[in-house]
Amino acid sequence: MQRLVVVDELSDEFWNRAYKKVSKELILKILFPSDTEYREALEKYLAEHTSHYIENLGINTWISLFESKLLPEIENKCRSKQNDLAANIQNTMFSNFGEQKLERVDSSILTKITSSVFKSYESSELPPEHWVYVLTICDIVLNPSSPGIKCNDKLVLKRVDFLMQSIKNKVTVTPRLLQELAAKEDSEQSPEISSMIEELSDADDGNSSSYEELLKSLDSKFS
Repeated sequence: MQRLVVVDELSDEFWNRAYKKVSKELILKILFPSDTEYREALEKYLAEHTSHYIENLGINTWISLFESKLLPEIENKCRSKQNDLAANIQNTMFSNFGEQKLERVDSSILTKITSSVFKSYESSELPPEHWVYVLTICDIVLNPSSPGIKCNDKLVLKRVDFLMQSIKNKVTVTPRLLQELAAKEDSEQSPEISSMIEELSDADDGNSSSYEELLKSLDSKFS
């Protein structure tokens, strides 16, 4: 009975503030957090604002509460933040360059968009996943092989995963590669990211690129 009282001691208003604060800070560091990263971020917030809550609750009860009630709430809040970012990226693309003028993405355009969307990183280095996220949104909107311009969660996750794995495996990312990926996404059979990466690694001509080299080569590869 005492633990049930502890569970209910924090108001809905408190939890809503927690979800909002944690999601805002988390999304700037990790765009697609794991369940553990969600929990650790929320635990840090609780330690700062109600230090004995988890201790009084007990670790097993806390984990159960988090998984059954809190995780879905904070996931929804972070998903909303991701959707806001995607909309912000698209708006920045067209407000800065115009729908008729912007036909390709080069390094200067990518830099301008990321600087506008992630203002808090102006004096520090933006995580690679965030750069790739911006490139993904731009590619979905501009790629003629994309099934549409709607940046739904599933499509964005596939593109981000593909680009991050390409960078990790030193596979050269080209417009043709992205068009092939988009075409496969539009087919009935969803592409297997790992098998595509393996094929591209085998077929690479030796001009493989790291993440930094990918950014540097955007001017030539996407012109």
